[in-house]
Parts: sequence; structure tokens; C-alpha cells
Amino acid sequence: MIFAQGSGTWTSIGAGVFTFSALLDRADGELARQTGRFSRHGHRYDLLADCLAGVMAFVGLGIGASGGVLGPMAVVLGVMASAGIGGLFWEINVAAPGRLPGWTGRNGRVLADPDDGIFALPLLVLCFGAEAVLVPGSMVTPTAALWLAWRRRLGAEARRRRDTVS
Repeated sequence: MIFAQGSGTWTSIGAGVFTFSALLDRADGELARQTGRFSRHGHRYDLLADCLAGVMAFVGLGIGASGGVLGPMAVVLGVMASAGIGGLFWEINVAAPGRLPGWTGRNGRVLADPDDGIFALPLLVLCFGAEAVLVPGSMVTPTAALWLAWRRRLGAEARRRRDTVS
């Protein structure tokens, strides 16, 4: 919750800590795969931790930016972005894991992990400020989550129709 401190120095420290954490997260996952010490439980734990890190980062950004131009609306925007991250997590990992049309390979693995986009967060915060990240984040993440839910529903309806015709 370093981002919640709101000052330029704390925001820079938060961006550094967030980046370091994300890099360590990628390194431990790769180490587990390379050494054969991975498990389904560990993978789920890692995904949940990634989701919580994104949620907490946006809530922290919203709290930290509430003393600026956006005022209390910054907290609302942070919560909206966090809800979108939670929705994306649900759609990708719980509701339809491995069933995203066009996003999965033949083996069912996700080809493009939206979580990788989180690496842009600290850079964008450092370059443009929390406010400039909160506004689009509060629109893009919920929209993407709703779009995936809609796509999943369309896919389920198409499968149901195909099954009834067969």
C-alpha cells in the first residue's frame, strides 16, 4: 500500500517495489517450472497473489491520488479498476479457464496472459502520474472483464445449440 501514501517520492518507491515484486513473481514461477517443483495448488496460489497485487495497487493509487485533482473520485476510480482486475481474474481463471476463444493454444494454455500487462503499471505511474493511470484503468479493466464474460456466454450458447442439433 505504498501507493496510498500519495506523494511523488512514495509513488516512485511504490513503482519500484511493485516492479521488483512482479519480477520476483515471474522468476519463482520459471524456477518452479525449470526444476519440476510446480503444482496446481502453487499455480492457483500464484494467480491469486497476482490478482491481489493488482487490486491492492489500484486501490492504493486511488487512495494516494485522492488528495489531488480527482479528489475523492480517485478512490472510486481505484476501486473500479480493482473490480475490473478481479473480474478479469474470475473470467480467465475461474469461470472458463482455458476456454478463451483465440487466446488458448492446442494444449489449452493461455497464449497471451493479460496479467503481463501489469508490468506497464509502474512505468505509466512514473511517467504520467496516478491520475493518468486511474482514469483509463477504471474504464479498461471492467470493460475487458465484461467483454470476456459476454464472449464466454456467447461461446456457451453456441456449444449448447450445437449439442442440441447433434
